[in-house]
Amino acid sequence: MILEKITNNNISCRVKKGGHIFRDSADSLVRNHLIDFFSANDRHTILVSCSLSPLDLNRYKEFTIFIVLLTLFVSSLLIAIPLSPNTISVFSVLQPGGILIFPLSFAFLDTINEIFGRRHARNTVLICASALLLAAGGDLAQPAIAGGKP
Repeated sequence: MILEKITNNNISCRVKKGGHIFRDSADSLVRNHLIDFFSANDRHTILVSCSLSPLDLNRYKEFTIFIVLLTLFVSSLLIAIPLSPNTISVFSVLQPGGILIFPLSFAFLDTINEIFGRRHARNTVLICASALLLAAGGDLAQPAIAGGKP
């Protein structure tokens, strides 16, 4: 997006050159995460004119941290679970293949619980369970699509 001008707390911007001009408040752009579509200089200018408190801006940053941790948590499980039927040798002892990656999921979930609280951790587990159920459903449907036996 292209920043046109700022008057008081109102932002005028365009999606592309020669496009329609949109007007909105700086606070609304930050709350709706539309500020991410601006260049770094324009983002800084909008944040300076924003009347949100530093606490609100920290919530915006914390949301990004939560999404990164959630993605790492789901990814670690989506990698570890399919590796589990395979065996690997760890110090001359046969172990399930996902044993090296699976403990990372506990670290990510504990970090979410410590930073964001129990409610976010519970929601993270529900989101992850849904993603794993969806992945398992896709895996079960694959042989039927390919014409093979399940």
